[in-house]
Amino acid sequence: MSNTKKIDAKSENACHNGLNIFTVPPTNVSINKSTVREILPLNSVDDSPYEFRVFSDNQWLDLAYTKLYIQCQIQKRDGVGWAPLTAQDTLVAPIQMLGQSFIRQLKMSINGTEVYDSSTLYPYICYIKNELSYSSNVKDTILAAGGYFRDEAMDNAASAGFRERNRLMGQSEIVELESRLDFDLANQNLFLLNNLDVLFTIYRHDDNFLIQSLRQGDTNVYRLKVHNIRLRVKTVDVNSSVNMAVGSTLEKTMAKYPVRKTEIRSCYLTPGRTEFVYTVFSHTRPRRLIGAMVNNNAYNGRLALSPFKFSPFDVRTFEINVGGEIFPSFSYNMRWVDVPKSFVRAFMDMHEGTMTDRNTTNAITMEQFADGWNFHVFPLTSTLEDNAWMEPVHNCTTTVVVRFNRPIPDPGVSLIIMGEFDQILYIDQTRTVVADGSVV
Repeated sequence: MSNTKKIDAKSENACHNGLNIFTVPPTNVSINKSTVREILPLNSVDDSPYEFRVFSDNQWLDLAYTKLYIQCQIQKRDGVGWAPLTAQDTLVAPIQMLGQSFIRQLKMSINGTEVYDSSTLYPYICYIKNELSYSSNVKDTILAAGGYFRDEAMDNAASAGFRERNRLMGQSEIVELESRLDFDLANQNLFLLNNLDVLFTIYRHDDNFLIQSLRQGDTNVYRLKVHNIRLRVKTVDVNSSVNMAVGSTLEKTMAKYPVRKTEIRSCYLTPGRTEFVYTVFSHTRPRRLIGAMVNNNAYNGRLALSPFKFSPFDVRTFEINVGGEIFPSFSYNMRWVDVPKSFVRAFMDMHEGTMTDRNTTNAITMEQFADGWNFHVFPLTSTLEDNAWMEPVHNCTTTVVVRFNRPIPDPGVSLIIMGEFDQILYIDQTRTVVADGSVV
């Protein structure tokens, strides 16, 4: 038998966990119990905006578990009233992920201080994150609770996703939808301090944005009727000794909540243009930037068009200028119509810029990337990776430069830009909330 030795003398000794037979797992003594509570809106289900207030008490909040529950149905105008859909309305369905797309704008305030405002582009924030962040396993299972059904093609009645959404609501069935609220503090793991008054304000979207009809020449008027809406939050009862220790620490320092802040912008590109330059952010350098373009009629809500069909529009280059530094480091030269087609670099950059696990993908194929799922992703951290640590603060201007092989067609294009930034939210002993202005 040959002698064994370490591959390197400085390699430390290791012991297999299966031999650790004299210890037991630690016991949780900091939390007494957790409870899911239903919060009713302060106003009627027929009145938007909906306001949900979580009143101040001794319970902490697990904001990662903040869910919106909706009961709703699609109706059609019949004379002066509203009636259920008929057998002729087989090509009518809600748009993708209705449970989140239902919201036009989401605001959150703590003790009267606004800590989140999605702007009026909340559906695009959720849709882009869903498409780029989740694998097919997630998209095909749990997201269905919010009305997400994966499409193979956009604006196509034969698509399995459209058929499923039509089956779900195409005969005026009253359906239940539940989905996570997507806001900055919900995307981190720290519990929100007790004795804070939290207010969520939800503005619902227009009916022509939420409903799609692929029947040729459909002139009917449809609406989404809401029958019930509630917010579900998770409260945490923390051990009294831990609460006292937290209170004592707050006398010396503030609670700190590092968050990944999301900002989103849109701008209109007029028909006939072949080049566009847009200063999108003028404060600090983003961690990552995602860009996509959609037909302007679809963006404004057109019954026959999906607002989430992001097409390339024969774009040649899509560049980001961050304080004089250009991304990508050498320009794309994309071709979507002329042969040979060329966009594989942008496709690979889209995947590598969003998926942290190389063994999973977001299930967007090259064919889909070329028509309907055309996202341009630019990691802008020092490592060009989505790492866990915060980046140094760089005050600079971020500009988007887009050039096309052919002029932009009628009716023009809406450019959607989403940026991610580091931010720290502070809460002091008096429960005053302050956002660090130096980190966005």
